[in-house]
Amino acid sequence: MLAAGRSIRTAGPKLLQRINGRTILGMSVANHLASRLACVVVTIPGWAEEGFAAELETFQSDRLHILKIEQPCPMSESLKQGWRWLKESIEVDAVSISLADKPLIKPEIINQVIDAYLSKGLGICVPVYNGSRGHPVIISLEFTPEIMELEGDCGARKIIEKHQSSVGQISMDDDAIVFDVDNDRDFEILEGRLGHGRS
Repeated sequence: MLAAGRSIRTAGPKLLQRINGRTILGMSVANHLASRLACVVVTIPGWAEEGFAAELETFQSDRLHILKIEQPCPMSESLKQGWRWLKESIEVDAVSISLADKPLIKPEIINQVIDAYLSKGLGICVPVYNGSRGHPVIISLEFTPEIMELEGDCGARKIIEKHQSSVGQISMDDDAIVFDVDNDRDFEILEGRLGHGRS
């Protein structure tokens, strides 16, 4: 889960803003830990880690690992560091890529993508809502060399577009896979959907 962005479009770290006492980061992590994922690695900004680490430590889960990114960097670098840690630290066949600013992605959605990845037998599985790709995206470790060559803020999009024959799509009727919190208007929408105000 990528959570090391700089939140340049919001006042303060957007992932630590609270709605009904819960942070955006906390909601996203809780949903992922409630899924069937074997391990949840969260990349956090090491240059401003205090609030992030404190929030994650409240989970006290042996399936959760905090990975500090030491300095601001493109999304691709954050992704590569998380991918590298998973590959070297635990036995996995594939990696699920998520963004921490998508707090409406429920465990059931994550499990649906896992089931689709396992059943389709392809190297990549992508959830789609109304024609738009969303998250989480699951990618086989066979694509590790290409992951390590990524640059910029594109994430794994280039790999998905390059290997269309290896991509299994799963249609979703929930826009949670594409809805993210980037600005104050998004927070207002999220507050409305959750039925609570920000704190």
